[in-house]
Amino acid sequence: DWQLRSGEHWAVYGANGAGKSSFLKLLYGDLSPALGGRIERTGFPKGAPIAEWKRQIGYVSPELQSDYAVNVTVLDLVVSGRYASIGLVDKATQRDHRVAAYWLRFFGLLAVAKRRPRELSYGQLRRALIARAMAADARILLLDEPLSGLDPTQRAIMKRLLERLMKQLTLIVAVHHAEDLPRGMTHGLRLHNRRAYAIDSYSAT
Repeated sequence: DWQLRSGEHWAVYGANGAGKSSFLKLLYGDLSPALGGRIERTGFPKGAPIAEWKRQIGYVSPELQSDYAVNVTVLDLVVSGRYASIGLVDKATQRDHRVAAYWLRFFGLLAVAKRRPRELSYGQLRRALIARAMAADARILLLDEPLSGLDPTQRAIMKRLLERLMKQLTLIVAVHHAEDLPRGMTHGLRLHNRRAYAIDSYSAT
């Protein structure tokens, strides 16, 4: 059993293949529990469309970054997070643009808002995808190895931004090493041999 409470921030540990990514996908709603398992989501009764849950949850992974090849501006990339879509089907509203501009500014990307994703550095695109997740007014942010592939400068920038975000929402981060975590994580969950071990007193350094 595992429970997420208000005010908690969790680090999810495990070796390659331990199930970290699957665990995040399970929380997000892309995977369903195995027979005999269940997930209870506060405020979402059984049978509620999973899309309603996903509108309040941000999820970013290296897999999403490698697959995101849509030819849109960075501004529209962030706006698309408000519709949980890849690219935009309908024209963005003024509010969409205001919200997207706020998060682009937060992540230091406003100057590249008119560029295409392929024109950004690896670290800039990672920040743009997290801005996309935040544009939907996420209450919980799920990040799968958010610092992977980043150089030392970009890693430091990302950790500072995540520390600021933690004041606004709940953060769940899957990592290999504690040094990849922002300060302020409250709990840890280690996945090993198909079992999960909670560490109640966990604190990142």
